Amino acid sequence: MPPASTLNRALSRQQESEKRAYELAAAVTPLIALEGLHVRFPVGRMVLRAIDDVSLSVAPGETLALVGESGSGKSTLGNVVAGLQAPTAGTLRFKARAMDAAVRRESRRAIQIVFQDPFSALDPRMPISAIIAEPLLIQRIGTAAERRDQAAALIEQVGLPRDALNRYPHEFSGGQRQRIAIARALAPEPELIVADEPLSALDVSIQSQVLNLLRAIQRARGLAYLFISHDLAVVNHLADRVAVLYLGRLVEVAERA
Repeated sequence: MPPASTLNRALSRQQESEKRAYELAAAVTPLIALEGLHVRFPVGRMVLRAIDDVSLSVAPGETLALVGESGSGKSTLGNVVAGLQAPTAGTLRFKARAMDAAVRRESRRAIQIVFQDPFSALDPRMPISAIIAEPLLIQRIGTAAERRDQAAALIEQVGLPRDALNRYPHEFSGGQRQRIAIARALAPEPELIVADEPLSALDVSIQSQVLNLLRAIQRARGLAYLFISHDLAVVNHLADRVAVLYLGRLVEVAERA
């Protein structure tokens, strides 16, 4: 058995290493940060506090799971992060910069969203090639030929054959439609994807396939996820940290158990 002095030195080195790792993690600039965020909706003569003084952040490459019962404000918060809902009060920062017009334009490409229901999220009148390329067209990224090539590469990356590009959403199963929605979100090469209950509309047998796809994409691209869910088994499989919402308020943020 090594002497006590050797064990003490080893323990001291380990503690110092852990301290440096903690300081390094704390020094990383958050990809997105919310500070004192409020979202209120008028309901007749009353006001609904959908989000009430919430502060949290998502680091590059991190998966932050947002959990809570139905009506707790999870989707509203996700919509704020994705730029689909303006906050009533509070500050939203992207890479430590306040969301002015210029930063908002940059964040529109860097932050994408995958919705809960893949069928209603896809335009039934558009072929899959146009659906996947639509974010590129809106943001004027690439030529028409480059957008077609990008759509072809993405459809294969999410595990669908290239001939799917010429078909329409009604020709696919729910799991396949969600893969198409993920491909569309990946098109502008985002840094953060807001995944709003992306598995809840799918059969249990398909959920694991889509979940594994999300993990593989994250490893390949270094993506961050704001993963909204009420399924704690899924959260335990994917999340680095978990934030708990209750009646619009953030009650806890902790590392995954």
